[in-house]
Amino acid sequence: MVNIAQCNIELNRIGVAKQWLLKSIRRDSYNDEAYYLLGECYAKDGIWYNAINAYHKAIDIETRREEYYLGLAKAYVAVEDYNKATINFQKATETGPEETLYWREYASFLVKLGLYDEALQVLDEADEHTYGTDLVYCRAAALYLSKDKEECMFLLEDALPEDYASHTIIFDLAPEIRLDKEIWAMVKYYKEE
Repeated sequence: MVNIAQCNIELNRIGVAKQWLLKSIRRDSYNDEAYYLLGECYAKDGIWYNAINAYHKAIDIETRREEYYLGLAKAYVAVEDYNKATINFQKATETGPEETLYWREYASFLVKLGLYDEALQVLDEADEHTYGTDLVYCRAAALYLSKDKEECMFLLEDALPEDYASHTIIFDLAPEIRLDKEIWAMVKYYKEE
């Protein structure tokens, strides 16, 4: 039932997925994945408090799944409970420190709040556990926003030839970079290579 629900989520048939998940939970109330996917369904529908409850139930059953903490963190961001979001971003990175996704999401959250120094600290910690150009792009955006354009450009010189496709991260985090002629010229240069 959970697999059927997951397929329906992928097909964006959220109502059908919820029905399968609720059937699954009635049969086995200790299925953490069913609760997690139910949280994902509620999140897609923007029903944030139901999503939070479902994620909590999944975590109560299984505490070692970093994606559960990430889902919960994002739900808390949606309801503007940034303290609880921070706690859950931290738990996601502690549970899955080798995955860049969790560090990127945490750093991006901090950058969007304007907490550039904190974001850079998170990225420093990430460097101890993993590497990814997505994290380099996050660092570049945080540096640019904290007025260190020179270091930002230095990082972009390394990241753009390595993984050009992920460069949109910098524009998502710092849209004003599009107006910087030097950086825009660098991005265009590596696009042509």
